[in-house]
Amino acid sequence: MYLEIISPDKVFFKGNVERVSVPGMAGNFTVLPGHAAIVSLLVEGDVVYLTKDTENRFNMTAGMVEVKDDKIVVCVDKRKEVSDG
Repeated sequence: MYLEIISPDKVFFKGNVERVSVPGMAGNFTVLPGHAAIVSLLVEGDVVYLTKDTENRFNMTAGMVEVKDDKIVVCVDKRKEVSDG
């Protein structure tokens, strides 16, 4: 799958991932390969994504996610912090 984490003025991440978890309005949900198309608002929390063997976290205040054809675009309003874990 291909993930982009962007804001109106900056690209934070672009690359291939194994899975992505996002903080949706009704709770966290995970996107795996072959996930159904979806557009969802996001609340404050962590976007967690796995690249090969590394789990990464991106903390944001609000945003939206679009998933379609194994491409995930997370558009964030504001970044709180970025850390690798």
